[in-house]
Amino acid sequence: MYENERAEVFFKGLSRTIVGSNEDLWLRGDSNLVMPEAELVLVIGNNGLPVAYTLGNDLTAWDIESECPLYLSQAKLWYGSGSVGPWMIPVEIVTTPFDFNLSCKIQRGSEEALNISGSTSGLSRSIEELCHYMNYSNHVESGTVLFTGTTCVLDHNFGLQKNDLVEISTPLIGTLQNHVNVHAKLANDFKLRK
Repeated sequence: MYENERAEVFFKGLSRTIVGSNEDLWLRGDSNLVMPEAELVLVIGNNGLPVAYTLGNDLTAWDIESECPLYLSQAKLWYGSGSVGPWMIPVEIVTTPFDFNLSCKIQRGSEEALNISGSTSGLSRSIEELCHYMNYSNHVESGTVLFTGTTCVLDHNFGLQKNDLVEISTPLIGTLQNHVNVHAKLANDFKLRK
């Protein structure tokens, strides 16, 4: 997907699926491997381009996504599957969006379970390219947010757990902080069709 002309853009949800800083993130009840993804987030204006930047955490149920590419929406979209915040920084005060250094820390009880960092300099697509494909035959409303892709790549064996504290930060924007909760696992009370 990184070498194709078309950028990967998918719907992550509405206010019911994305929470703010200091609100709970929620893990899927049917996944055993939900991973955090620290990202720079664009706040889109009237012309389809960013007017501000903020931080985001794009949770991914990696075990579901790796089972079948058609399950991508289930691996990305559920109640509490992402967060944005804590502040929006106007684009005018940022020299380049490809110079943000982000960190992602996970506090698990009294232990630091994860501490990684990355830079938006490693993003594969330009901001204009991402905005172009998001708006292609699909003009979005101002105030829409666009996650740019993870900058803190972590081992695909690391999964979040209930009561973890996730902190995504960069000096100019601050720290996006969320505790982790878990949806109940629902019983399959239906018959499979053969």
